[in-house]
Amino acid sequence: MSNEGLYETFLLKFPRDLNMEKLRQALVVEEASSAFRAAHTLLGLATNLSMETLCEALRPATEALRRGDLELAKTHMPRVEEAYLLIIEALK
Repeated sequence: MSNEGLYETFLLKFPRDLNMEKLRQALVVEEASSAFRAAHTLLGLATNLSMETLCEALRPATEALRRGDLELAKTHMPRVEEAYLLIIEALK
């Protein structure tokens, strides 16, 4: 984005986005399609906000979920969680 004010607005709203929680919950109940939607949406947000570390962590999890491979996606979640929490802490 070239508009700094708009970028800052979306960046500051990021912690209130519910897709990480939706992803977590969908993985617990093993709903691959719901988990994929949440991961894909979160990846889009992270990409638009240039959150490279989170993007790199989410890509393999999202692709595993695209194929319906919940177990593989779950193996990527510690890295996703770490990247996500670092961003949330930085935005506080």
